[in-house]
Amino acid sequence: MDSSEVDSHSMMLYQNRLTTFAGWPYTEQDGAKCTAENLANAGFYRPHAESEPDLARCFMCFKDLEGWEPEDIPEQEHSKRCPNCPFILQRVKDVQNMQIENFVRLCFQQSMQQLQKECSDCVGEINKMKDSKFQELKLLK
Repeated sequence: MDSSEVDSHSMMLYQNRLTTFAGWPYTEQDGAKCTAENLANAGFYRPHAESEPDLARCFMCFKDLEGWEPEDIPEQEHSKRCPNCPFILQRVKDVQNMQIENFVRLCFQQSMQQLQKECSDCVGEINKMKDSKFQELKLLK
């Protein structure tokens, strides 16, 4: 599934996240803890299966993690790398059976997380451009 096809709201559902891990190399039969099921259960989906096969992204905080090893425990890795993720903090498991008020709150939190990430990315790009222009000005002196 290409990231342009991924609707982050649809990734709230475990089954939708799980389908993005088709062909994931680590399985429970091999004794791995980093299975497709455990990744999806920890809130992750795979946004770029073809170009970045081991990249997993949280549908809520949009944290990207890669370099997964069979012994990695997805929920622990998620909690360690993004301890303030609302999904991790609330231990949301069954979105389909949530009360509507809680579901709306989750959607709102997800939208806020996405907006924060986009703003942070923009600030990073602006800082890169600023640094580049500053270097150009230094060369003109």
